Amino acid sequence: MLKGYLSRLPLTDRITFSRELWSGTFYGIFAGIALPLVTIMARRIGMGPEAITAMVTMQFVGALFGVVLVHVASRRAKMPFVVWPGVASRGLIGLLAFAQTPVPILVIASAFNLLVNLGGPAYASIMRRNYSNFNRWRLIGNIRILVTIVSAIFSSAAGLVLIENEHIVWWLFLVAAAFGALSSLTFGTIKVRWEPKLSPEPHVRWEGSGLRLLGSNCLLLLFLGLLFLCAMPDKLAVPL
Repeated sequence: MLKGYLSRLPLTDRITFSRELWSGTFYGIFAGIALPLVTIMARRIGMGPEAITAMVTMQFVGALFGVVLVHVASRRAKMPFVVWPGVASRGLIGLLAFAQTPVPILVIASAFNLLVNLGGPAYASIMRRNYSNFNRWRLIGNIRILVTIVSAIFSSAAGLVLIENEHIVWWLFLVAAAFGALSSLTFGTIKVRWEPKLSPEPHVRWEGSGLRLLGSNCLLLLFLGLLFLCAMPDKLAVPL
Protein backbone atom coordinates (compact mmCIF):
# COMPACT_ATOMS: atom_id res chain seq x y z
CA MET A 1 0.00 0.00 0.00
CA LEU A 2 2.82 2.38 0.91
CA LYS A 3 4.62 1.57 -2.33
CA GLY A 4 1.52 2.45 -4.34
CA TYR A 5 1.09 5.69 -2.40
CA LEU A 6 4.72 6.68 -3.01
CA SER A 7 4.53 5.84 -6.72
CA ARG A 8 1.92 8.57 -7.21
CA LEU A 9 4.24 11.28 -5.89
CA PRO A 10 6.69 13.35 -7.95
CA LEU A 11 10.27 12.08 -7.76
CA THR A 12 11.65 14.68 -5.33
CA ASP A 13 8.56 14.43 -3.13
CA ARG A 14 8.86 10.64 -3.11
CA ILE A 15 12.55 10.52 -2.19
CA THR A 16 12.22 13.20 0.49
CA PHE A 17 9.11 11.64 2.00
CA SER A 18 10.64 8.14 2.04
CA ARG A 19 13.66 9.31 4.00
CA GLU A 20 11.59 11.51 6.25
CA LEU A 21 9.44 8.48 7.11
CA TRP A 22 12.52 6.81 8.61
CA SER A 23 13.64 10.02 10.28
CA GLY A 24 10.16 10.54 11.74
CA THR A 25 10.01 6.96 13.01
CA PHE A 26 13.33 7.32 14.81
CA TYR A 27 12.25 10.68 16.22
CA GLY A 28 8.97 9.19 17.42
CA ILE A 29 10.92 6.56 19.38
CA PHE A 30 13.10 9.29 20.88
CA ALA A 31 10.20 11.55 21.76
CA GLY A 32 8.05 8.76 23.17
CA ILE A 33 10.77 7.58 25.53
CA ALA A 34 12.58 10.75 26.51
CA LEU A 35 10.22 13.71 26.52
CA PRO A 36 7.66 12.44 29.06
CA LEU A 37 10.30 10.87 31.29
CA VAL A 38 12.45 13.98 31.67
CA THR A 39 9.95 15.92 33.77
CA ILE A 40 8.65 12.79 35.53
CA MET A 41 12.10 11.76 36.71
CA ALA A 42 13.06 15.35 37.55
CA ARG A 43 10.02 15.59 39.79
CA ARG A 44 10.69 12.22 41.42
CA ILE A 45 14.21 13.19 42.48
CA GLY A 46 12.97 16.39 44.09
CA MET A 47 13.32 19.15 41.49
CA GLY A 48 11.15 22.10 42.49
CA PRO A 49 8.38 23.59 40.35
CA GLU A 50 10.37 26.77 39.67
CA ALA A 51 13.28 24.78 38.24
CA ILE A 52 10.96 22.61 36.15
CA THR A 53 9.25 25.74 34.81
CA ALA A 54 12.60 27.27 33.83
CA MET A 55 13.66 23.98 32.25
CA VAL A 56 10.62 23.47 30.03
CA THR A 57 10.28 27.10 28.95
CA MET A 58 13.81 27.16 27.52
CA GLN A 59 12.38 25.65 24.34
CA PHE A 60 10.68 28.94 23.58
CA VAL A 61 13.92 30.85 24.15
CA GLY A 62 15.49 28.45 21.66
CA ALA A 63 12.70 29.17 19.18
CA LEU A 64 13.57 32.88 19.34
CA PHE A 65 17.22 32.10 18.65
CA GLY A 66 16.04 29.94 15.75
CA VAL A 67 14.56 33.04 14.12
CA VAL A 68 17.98 34.71 14.34
CA LEU A 69 19.72 31.59 13.08
CA VAL A 70 17.56 31.32 9.97
CA HIS A 71 18.71 34.79 8.92
CA VAL A 72 22.32 33.74 9.38
CA ALA A 73 21.57 30.66 7.28
CA SER A 74 19.56 32.52 4.65
CA ARG A 75 22.32 32.39 2.02
CA ARG A 76 23.98 29.17 3.18
CA ALA A 77 23.23 25.46 3.04
CA LYS A 78 20.21 24.81 5.25
CA MET A 79 20.77 21.18 6.12
CA PRO A 80 23.59 21.66 8.68
CA PHE A 81 21.35 24.05 10.60
CA VAL A 82 18.82 21.22 10.98
CA VAL A 83 21.10 18.23 11.49
CA TRP A 84 23.70 19.43 13.98
CA PRO A 85 21.39 21.21 16.46
CA GLY A 86 19.27 18.04 16.30
CA VAL A 87 22.20 15.72 16.98
CA ALA A 88 23.50 17.97 19.78
CA SER A 89 20.16 18.42 21.52
CA ARG A 90 19.07 14.79 21.31
CA GLY A 91 22.53 13.53 22.20
CA LEU A 92 22.44 15.61 25.38
CA ILE A 93 19.49 13.55 26.59
CA GLY A 94 21.80 10.54 26.86
CA LEU A 95 23.74 12.34 29.62
CA LEU A 96 20.69 12.10 31.86
CA ALA A 97 21.57 8.45 32.43
CA PHE A 98 24.57 9.68 34.45
CA ALA A 99 22.98 12.74 36.08
CA GLN A 100 20.50 11.76 38.76
CA THR A 101 20.44 14.88 40.92
CA PRO A 102 18.39 18.04 40.30
CA VAL A 103 21.12 20.49 39.23
CA PRO A 104 22.73 18.39 36.43
CA ILE A 105 19.31 17.41 35.13
CA LEU A 106 18.24 21.05 35.12
CA VAL A 107 21.33 22.06 33.13
CA ILE A 108 21.13 19.18 30.63
CA ALA A 109 17.39 19.41 30.05
CA SER A 110 17.54 23.22 29.73
CA ALA A 111 20.33 22.92 27.16
CA PHE A 112 18.26 20.34 25.27
CA ASN A 113 15.21 22.58 25.26
CA LEU A 114 17.30 25.54 24.13
CA LEU A 115 18.78 23.66 21.15
CA VAL A 116 15.79 21.55 20.13
CA ASN A 117 13.96 24.29 18.22
CA LEU A 118 16.94 26.00 16.60
CA GLY A 119 16.55 24.09 13.35
CA GLY A 120 12.82 24.71 12.95
CA PRO A 121 13.00 27.60 10.44
CA ALA A 122 15.72 25.87 8.39
CA TYR A 123 13.60 22.69 8.36
CA ALA A 124 10.63 24.67 7.07
CA SER A 125 12.81 26.11 4.29
CA ILE A 126 13.93 22.63 3.22
CA MET A 127 10.36 21.38 3.17
CA ARG A 128 9.35 24.35 1.04
CA ARG A 129 12.10 23.50 -1.45
CA ASN A 130 11.70 19.73 -1.57
CA TYR A 131 7.93 19.25 -1.47
CA SER A 132 5.67 20.49 -4.23
CA ASN A 133 3.01 23.02 -3.27
CA PHE A 134 0.21 20.55 -3.94
CA ASN A 135 1.60 17.77 -1.71
CA ARG A 136 3.59 19.66 0.90
CA TRP A 137 1.18 20.02 3.79
CA ARG A 138 -0.38 16.60 3.29
CA LEU A 139 3.03 14.91 3.40
CA ILE A 140 4.20 16.97 6.38
CA GLY A 141 0.92 16.13 8.12
CA ASN A 142 1.43 12.42 7.45
CA ILE A 143 4.88 12.61 9.06
CA ARG A 144 3.36 14.31 12.11
CA ILE A 145 0.75 11.56 12.38
CA LEU A 146 3.48 8.91 12.16
CA VAL A 147 5.53 10.61 14.87
CA THR A 148 2.49 10.85 17.13
CA ILE A 149 1.61 7.16 16.72
CA VAL A 150 5.17 5.94 17.28
CA SER A 151 5.60 8.29 20.25
CA ALA A 152 2.39 7.00 21.84
CA ILE A 153 3.53 3.38 21.51
CA PHE A 154 6.99 3.96 22.96
CA SER A 155 5.72 6.33 25.64
CA SER A 156 3.39 3.58 26.84
CA ALA A 157 6.26 1.09 26.82
CA ALA A 158 8.46 3.49 28.80
CA GLY A 159 5.63 3.94 31.31
CA LEU A 160 5.46 0.20 31.84
CA VAL A 161 9.21 0.11 32.44
CA LEU A 162 8.84 2.95 34.94
CA ILE A 163 6.22 0.98 36.84
CA GLU A 164 8.33 -2.18 36.92
CA ASN A 165 11.77 -0.75 37.68
CA GLU A 166 12.46 2.95 38.11
CA HIS A 167 16.25 2.46 38.04
CA ILE A 168 16.19 1.02 34.51
CA VAL A 169 14.41 4.13 33.27
CA TRP A 170 17.60 6.20 33.52
CA TRP A 171 19.28 3.96 30.95
CA LEU A 172 16.37 4.44 28.58
CA PHE A 173 17.69 7.97 28.05
CA LEU A 174 20.74 6.48 26.30
CA VAL A 175 18.47 4.48 24.00
CA ALA A 176 16.35 7.54 23.28
CA ALA A 177 19.42 9.68 22.56
CA ALA A 178 20.72 7.13 20.05
CA PHE A 179 17.43 7.10 18.14
CA GLY A 180 17.17 10.89 18.33
CA ALA A 181 20.63 11.42 16.85
CA LEU A 182 19.92 8.75 14.21
CA SER A 183 16.77 10.63 13.25
CA SER A 184 18.73 13.84 12.58
CA LEU A 185 21.46 12.02 10.66
CA THR A 186 18.86 10.20 8.55
CA PHE A 187 17.18 13.49 7.74
CA GLY A 188 20.59 14.82 6.73
CA THR A 189 20.74 12.31 3.86
CA ILE A 190 18.01 14.24 2.05
CA LYS A 191 19.39 16.20 -0.87
CA VAL A 192 17.99 19.72 -0.75
CA ARG A 193 16.46 20.78 -4.04
CA TRP A 194 17.51 24.07 -5.62
CA GLU A 195 20.06 24.75 -2.93
CA PRO A 196 21.50 28.23 -3.53
CA LYS A 197 25.21 28.61 -4.16
CA LEU A 198 27.21 29.33 -1.05
CA SER A 199 28.28 32.94 -0.81
CA PRO A 200 29.52 35.28 1.91
CA GLU A 201 26.75 36.50 4.14
CA PRO A 202 25.99 40.16 3.40
CA HIS A 203 25.60 42.62 6.22
CA VAL A 204 21.83 42.92 6.55
CA ARG A 205 19.87 44.59 9.33
CA TRP A 206 17.25 41.87 9.25
CA GLU A 207 15.46 43.14 12.34
CA GLY A 208 14.82 46.46 10.61
CA SER A 209 13.45 44.81 7.50
CA GLY A 210 11.25 42.58 9.63
CA LEU A 211 9.77 45.54 11.47
CA ARG A 212 9.10 47.34 8.19
CA LEU A 213 7.30 44.25 6.90
CA LEU A 214 5.09 44.15 9.98
CA GLY A 215 4.36 47.86 9.81
CA SER A 216 3.27 47.68 6.19
CA ASN A 217 1.06 44.59 6.40
CA CYS A 218 -2.03 44.98 8.56
CA LEU A 219 -3.37 41.53 7.69
CA LEU A 220 -0.12 39.93 8.84
CA LEU A 221 -0.27 41.89 12.10
CA LEU A 222 -3.85 40.72 12.62
CA PHE A 223 -2.88 37.11 11.87
CA LEU A 224 0.06 37.25 14.30
CA GLY A 225 -2.14 38.77 16.97
CA LEU A 226 -4.75 36.03 16.63
CA LEU A 227 -2.02 33.40 16.58
CA PHE A 228 -0.61 34.82 19.80
CA LEU A 229 -4.01 34.73 21.50
CA CYS A 230 -4.55 31.13 20.41
CA ALA A 231 -1.07 29.93 21.37
CA MET A 232 -0.71 31.75 24.69
CA PRO A 233 -2.94 29.45 26.81
CA ASP A 234 -1.18 26.37 25.43
CA LYS A 235 2.25 27.80 26.23
CA LEU A 236 1.14 28.80 29.72
CA ALA A 237 0.01 25.22 30.29
CA VAL A 238 3.39 23.71 29.37
CA PRO A 239 5.10 24.29 32.75
CA LEU A 240 1.91 23.27 34.57
